[in-house]
Amino acid sequence: YAGSDFQQVLHHEMIHILDSRLGGELRPALFVEGLAVYLTGGHFKAEPLLARAAALLDLGGYLPLIPLADDFYESQLEIGYLEAAALIQYMVNRWGWRAFWNFYRDIHPQPSGKQADAIDAALQVHYGLTFSQLEQRFVGALMHIHPNPDLLDDLRLTVRYYDTVRRYQQLFDPSAYFL
Repeated sequence: YAGSDFQQVLHHEMIHILDSRLGGELRPALFVEGLAVYLTGGHFKAEPLLARAAALLDLGGYLPLIPLADDFYESQLEIGYLEAAALIQYMVNRWGWRAFWNFYRDIHPQPSGKQADAIDAALQVHYGLTFSQLEQRFVGALMHIHPNPDLLDDLRLTVRYYDTVRRYQQLFDPSAYFL
């Protein structure tokens, strides 16, 4: 009843396995999940990541990145995964794969213990930007994308559907409900 494409999910999970084997002192959840969705081309289905993230802005569902980074798995799942993947696509489009890869593999824990602070420190080293500045640029780029009405409807309904699935799992299928 979750309606996911088995091949898509398998590809996503295989990326997690390979990613974990390539290491890194700290791999924030925002980038771990975003990388798997980005390289798979979507979360539960193939999807235009940047256009869907732009639709999220239009629908008022965009989650600010700093709190999302620190509480990734507690946030609305489809929104978090979509934003994370779209952010990676934006970074790769803007600075290239090698620059993103070097940044991602060079994130280190910070005294605060917050993943957003670790991301911020690595961004400053690799891109000369704070996390807030990156988000401003990312949102600015999304504002220049005008998703069509069908995409807006699909995203709105997808988020609502998976909220309903998770509520069902909590009530009637607790073994399937997990973060």
